[in-house]
Amino acid sequence: LRGPRLRRNAEFLSQIEAITGGVTVLQNGKFYIEMPSGKMEATLVAEGLRKLGTLGFLIGNGSLNKETTLFWDEPESNLNPLVLKQTVAIMMGLCSIGFQIICATHSLFLLKEIHIISKLMRMPALYTGLKLVNGQSTAEQVDSIDLLPEISSLDADLEQSTRFEL
Repeated sequence: LRGPRLRRNAEFLSQIEAITGGVTVLQNGKFYIEMPSGKMEATLVAEGLRKLGTLGFLIGNGSLNKETTLFWDEPESNLNPLVLKQTVAIMMGLCSIGFQIICATHSLFLLKEIHIISKLMRMPALYTGLKLVNGQSTAEQVDSIDLLPEISSLDADLEQSTRFEL
């Protein structure tokens, strides 16, 4: 990837590389993270950081661009809340320049972070709630987390808070 697209994506790549501690490269059919301390095989890196490294690799080589869609299942898995906040900021930044990202999550933290950043950036986000009713899956799509009729992770979070206070 060269030229204007590389320059546009460089900010996101540097943010990802700051989190992972290095640059993800492909050599002889294997992925590595090149860090200042040396090269480490990607399979030996923590899973959450490996996923971010993969995201950086796809952005850097042009595979992920405005004409493609990233489907990301549970971006929150294996990331602590600080890194998850940074990840959501990167995701929303990519969306602001035209990338389309669809993610599935059970994380209330992730949902709230997307909601907060989308409001701050005045950028639309769509939320789809899935629910099983009498053996049938139902889906409802809204443009604000506040309009979702049911968020099971919120219900579980509130229930846990009540138990914690005992």
